Amino acid sequence: MTADPTEALRTQTRADCEALLAEQPWADFATRALVLLVRPPAVAWASPLGTPALWMVLDASEARALPARQRDPLVTSGILRTVAPRDRYELVVMTSEAIGRALEGVPRSSLELRWTVRHAEPLHDPLHRAEQLQRAAGRLPSDAVERVVRPLYVQAANALHALTRTPIEDHNETTLVIAGEAASALARLACVLADGCHPPTEYLLQAARETPLGQRIGSWLDDLPAAASGEARAARWVRESCTGVLREAEQALRAEYAGRDWLDDPEAYALRPSR
Repeated sequence: MTADPTEALRTQTRADCEALLAEQPWADFATRALVLLVRPPAVAWASPLGTPALWMVLDASEARALPARQRDPLVTSGILRTVAPRDRYELVVMTSEAIGRALEGVPRSSLELRWTVRHAEPLHDPLHRAEQLQRAAGRLPSDAVERVVRPLYVQAANALHALTRTPIEDHNETTLVIAGEAASALARLACVLADGCHPPTEYLLQAARETPLGQRIGSWLDDLPAAASGEARAARWVRESCTGVLREAEQALRAEYAGRDWLDDPEAYALRPSR
């Protein structure tokens, strides 16, 4: 039987976490620290991408008791990126206060942080903080989803309309940028509609393919790399399917947002001056 590389990686990272917490200066805080494995996320479809990443969460009062090299960035900004022993994983240390502030609102960074926290594996949690933190990451303001999906839909619509007017098979920088913008906006839209947030870019397409909208436009996403690289058949199909892809996104939004001007005419909405 072939060993699961993702599970082998998780097993090694759990051992590394124990070793980390036995070393100074972290050993002094091991009875209170929360350590999360955030890369790879704790979802069945996730494959190992790059170096594993750990997040350690401490209270600000605890951070102030660290040696100056660790204390100063945590007191100043609430976050410390540090080189992990043996270079087998990345380590980010944050204060609980800083991560709480970062979860406020719905900018892209907050949505990515929400998704990361909600799909992290607790490796060390003596005070049972992980569940509380994940609940906080799942709470959104009442109007938050519309504030997120509106610009994503407008971005996707304008990029898809631009693709229909662009000779994709020419394989130039412009088409690559437009295709990437369309795909990223649609993937984020699909994730937000399904889960209220979206992952960082490295897991974006994988996560989007698991959503209802992502599954409906999956064949279009599958052909996009070939189209962007100049393969004529794929380019023609991608361009001709842009209208249908936008229709799928519109239908996914219509039940909740029917009658919104941004949904009815996204190109006109995009031309409005900002307030």
